[in-house]
Amino acid sequence: MSYCSHLVNQKAIAIEQNHPKPSQLEEPQNMKKNSPKILSSLLALSSAFLAASPVIAQTEIEFGEDAINRTIQQDGIQITVNYEPIEIGTGSDRKNLQYTISYQGKERVAEKKFTFYTGSAFLQDLDNNGISEAIVKTFSGGAHCCTIFSIYSWDGNQFVETAVGGDGAGGSFMDIDNDGTTEFVTMDNAFLYQFSSYAGSFPPTKILKFASGDWVDVTRQYPQYLESVAASMYQTFVSNKNSGEVNGILAGYVAQKILLGEYREGWDFMLANYDRTSDWGLEIYEGNTQVGTYSDFPTALRMFLIEQGYLQPNDSL
Repeated sequence: MSYCSHLVNQKAIAIEQNHPKPSQLEEPQNMKKNSPKILSSLLALSSAFLAASPVIAQTEIEFGEDAINRTIQQDGIQITVNYEPIEIGTGSDRKNLQYTISYQGKERVAEKKFTFYTGSAFLQDLDNNGISEAIVKTFSGGAHCCTIFSIYSWDGNQFVETAVGGDGAGGSFMDIDNDGTTEFVTMDNAFLYQFSSYAGSFPPTKILKFASGDWVDVTRQYPQYLESVAASMYQTFVSNKNSGEVNGILAGYVAQKILLGEYREGWDFMLANYDRTSDWGLEIYEGNTQVGTYSDFPTALRMFLIEQGYLQPNDSL
């Protein structure tokens, strides 16, 4: 299973409020060595992100190798950032990023976070209500993990914080269909490592929209974009079918076809092409205890798709 799941949470924020320390995400113990021949799967996913029109923030502070003390403001919202780069090997208990967020000149949020050598703070109106959201992007460090976007939205009395993100770059803010509305495009992290190594996995798309201070899943509303990612998945499979892992790509492909309403087509393609010699992902667990083994990849995949909400138990094959 993925060790860095898709993140969505919400809380009301008041100045001087204490927050629990974020947990440090660790590399899974059962991680197998990545196959360099399969890296094209996630590169293709990155290319698919870039295929849509990215939304460029009007004001942004980027974190990197240099210390920063800077303020940006827009629509009555102000972010003041104090950032110091850290040395490699420094633990996440050191909060090297401090920031405050103000509304109409009054400080409302004061936070301290850890970020590893990268990140940003920017102001962008995500829901087109005329008031920008304050967005802070942090990176946990570690192989393949994890970028979090903390979004602070003014609700008339206070800032409400929500968070999205996940593995690698976490996702992208885009205007997919050029209608002036921002979407957040990411992937379903549950598919990483499930049936292949990280590099052999190609997760399906997840698209979220910010509305009324929270995130709504609107993935199925963008079939043209989903088709473009499905095409990248197919080309990745073709490129690697004779030289590397394929079941992690096929798992994502079937899920992507379900999102498009083309389950039967995706399933039949998987049946004709899956690697019958791979036992990755066939274990059956109750909690942390293995209690059995699925007979084959299609059986394990169907149960996984049901668990993740892509299929219902009574859906016919």
